[in-house]
Amino acid sequence: MGWTQKALFELHRLPLSVPQLNYPEGWNLAYNEMTPVMVGMALPFTVWGGPILGYNSAMLLSFVLSGLGVYLWVRRLTRDQAAAFVAGVLFAFVPYRISHFCGHLNLAGTQWFPFYLMALHDCLQPARQR
Repeated sequence: MGWTQKALFELHRLPLSVPQLNYPEGWNLAYNEMTPVMVGMALPFTVWGGPILGYNSAMLLSFVLSGLGVYLWVRRLTRDQAAAFVAGVLFAFVPYRISHFCGHLNLAGTQWFPFYLMALHDCLQPARQR
């Protein structure tokens, strides 16, 4: 988070290559495990309060968005708010997400799955059923 902030705002360059790591060759972050979307979610918080706040905010936001995505999708499918709430809470706090809470921001980015599946479901529905 800190390198992305420094590269973009101080050095005015893309943060994909870190010359300080693996000297003298440098390290290419395009082949690393950090996903640009999760770093992008953390960047506003990193600028405002530092890399620790950015990382923690992105991690917590991934929990909220994961639960919200499943809630919206299940509510659309079943029209039952109670079932949608239970499904959202279960998906937000599934053991996979809890086990990667400390230190695996790249694996916590599951919030896009429900939104993708909801859009795919809508695309596959015949026009008369929408």
